[in-house]
Amino acid sequence: MLLVDVADYSQKERNWDDKERKLWNFAVHNVLQEYLTSLKIPYTALQVRNGEWCVLIERMPAAAFDRAECEEWSRQLREAVERYIKIQIRVALHPAPVSLEKLARVYKNLQRSLSLNAGTDDAVIVPERTKQQSEHSQRLWDRIEEMVTGLKRCDRRKTEGALRELNESFRHLPDDSYERVQPILHYLCLHLLREMRSMDVIQGGGRDGVLEAARPQPGHSRDADRH
Repeated sequence: MLLVDVADYSQKERNWDDKERKLWNFAVHNVLQEYLTSLKIPYTALQVRNGEWCVLIERMPAAAFDRAECEEWSRQLREAVERYIKIQIRVALHPAPVSLEKLARVYKNLQRSLSLNAGTDDAVIVPERTKQQSEHSQRLWDRIEEMVTGLKRCDRRKTEGALRELNESFRHLPDDSYERVQPILHYLCLHLLREMRSMDVIQGGGRDGVLEAARPQPGHSRDADRH
């Protein structure tokens, strides 16, 4: 599985009207289709939301999966998009075959990896998550996804309940975990903003204010939040 995302999409989207947004998404999708078709392999490219595509490549049997080959396809895909339409994309690659029942979980992991590695110069992001890292962060990610799901379903009770649980999870983290939590908060703000825009809940603008809420203020400590 590959996850393709337009670099800095939230920022770019602020400067596009509805027609421009559709044209840019259409252009990227076309280049993805043309390049993947040229590989002569069975694939599906699904646009999951604006600026994001999930690419599934069928390899039969699963043992035919070649990580190095997939990384090379990902690099060439980035180059093709930049060459033809002068826009940068970022690609995350799951480093192993994916069964049907794990598709949703792997997709979310790749989405998080792209967000948490924003600003890196890596041609292809290949998440290598340890069991320990997964256990420490999974509860936070689950609360975030519950909050987004509630928002998309207009379920106020679910959204507010997930927000309360997320807040409690942050409050009970050890002090030395705060540095690791900052990228997660940044991801949460961008993720919510992007989903709300896709639902037409909000229009352009407001990004800077949302992101500012995720940044610690001068003289502000986590201890103050606990009281």
